[in-house]
Amino acid sequence: MKHFISFIFIAIFCINAGAQTIVKIWDGAPLYAIENPDYTEGIVTLQNGAERIVRVTTPTLEIYTPTDNAASRPAVVVCPGGGYSRLCYDKEGVDVAKWLAENGFVAAVLKYRLPSDAIMSRRPFGPLSDARQAIRYLRQNAAKYNIDNKKIGIMGFSAGGHLAGSAATLTIDTLGNARPDFAALIYPVISFDKQITHAGTRQCLIDGLPDEAELANLFSLDTQVGMDMPPVFIACAFDDTAVPCYNSLRFADAMARNKQICELHVYPKGGHGFGLGTDRPAGEWTKRFISWYSTYIPNHL
Repeated sequence: MKHFISFIFIAIFCINAGAQTIVKIWDGAPLYAIENPDYTEGIVTLQNGAERIVRVTTPTLEIYTPTDNAASRPAVVVCPGGGYSRLCYDKEGVDVAKWLAENGFVAAVLKYRLPSDAIMSRRPFGPLSDARQAIRYLRQNAAKYNIDNKKIGIMGFSAGGHLAGSAATLTIDTLGNARPDFAALIYPVISFDKQITHAGTRQCLIDGLPDEAELANLFSLDTQVGMDMPPVFIACAFDDTAVPCYNSLRFADAMARNKQICELHVYPKGGHGFGLGTDRPAGEWTKRFISWYSTYIPNHL
């Protein structure tokens, strides 16, 4: 698909932006960061007019809070998709965060660094370190946002689902306090098995690296499920041709084999990239997620 690219410098401060705040998640340079003044954040405008964020260098959280006066709320880090090459920030980020806030969650959209050798010493681990730091930031600032720091989850879409699943499954640093308490994976990339993976996601994260085979196994998340997983909710569509539903099925099977809690919904229609899915049958997942959380998670954690 042809697209037109225009790069826009974006200054990130703690500001109001139709949300509670936008905050930097790292105090100083992000983990694995390489300084590169020629690498600047920008916007890709697709032929259909949709905009995608690219070349992120400053990871941030855009935090939305409910309007009620609850003293303690659950929180969710929201990871937009985009194949690890760009971020579908509005549809799979801001829109989702607003919906979560309407349902009583503090929702924080993560603008994470996209894997690049130009700004990372270890390309595969840059995005995951941002996701883990986002959870850590919310735990450290739970009182500020009226968050129950034992109920901080993560939700991701497509490649963002792979990132969210990685945060729930893998430990990559020694900074601690970063495992989510629950996870929601929406039409996620799970496996780097070339028979079922999303080729672009795998290519951006690990292709061409000397230890590619080892990394393919590490980031095939179904192979990494263990006995200490947080509860996981998964939703996908059977007719998804971009990220086959076999990804979700493999993860759910691994959770079952390890006797871990998982709820899986496979919808007959929906395709890929349906977001909240208000115009598709797969959009029923939003009701199921709220029911899953409200009836199970508070009693489990």
